[in-house]
Amino acid sequence: MIGGYTSGDNKKNGFESIVYPVVIMDIDSFDNPTELPSDQIITASIWSMIMSENAISNYEMTFDVVKIPAVDVESYAVKLFGENLPALNHTTVGPAESRFYYNEETKSYNVPIAPVTYTYSPEIKGATKNGDTYTIVVNYIDELPEWLPKVSSKSVEFKLTETNDGYTINSMKVLSTTNNSL
Repeated sequence: MIGGYTSGDNKKNGFESIVYPVVIMDIDSFDNPTELPSDQIITASIWSMIMSENAISNYEMTFDVVKIPAVDVESYAVKLFGENLPALNHTTVGPAESRFYYNEETKSYNVPIAPVTYTYSPEIKGATKNGDTYTIVVNYIDELPEWLPKVSSKSVEFKLTETNDGYTINSMKVLSTTNNSL
């Protein structure tokens, strides 16, 4: 019984880690990753790199910024969304509080080592499997101080495909939203 529980937790953690970069930036709904604009793919890919243990530690660092080559961001985009992405238009991306600046001259992004943004974190509510495709329901939990109750702003459905390296995100649609004004 403990083995089944542990393996379920591992799968749940795997799902959370794959969707966290798109949850934190509140990506638009899509039926196919090719529908996403370059800036959203790039932003999610950079967040994925930041959140991956040791992914940015090998890059050139100046103070609290790391320089990540655009080609490496593209390779993370493929890991996150699969092979069939359109050509990416590299440009500065992200909201003002966590902007990733593109340097055309060096073809790289200047990324804060520890960007601060307060948006959402994922909470997996359920998962079903059909072949190598998983359908997961995720609540977007508002990032609030600990003393406030946990609040979900929306519930979304992701479709993921299992690959040799983990999962790729195939689609995302909003199931419901909640207005949570304090």
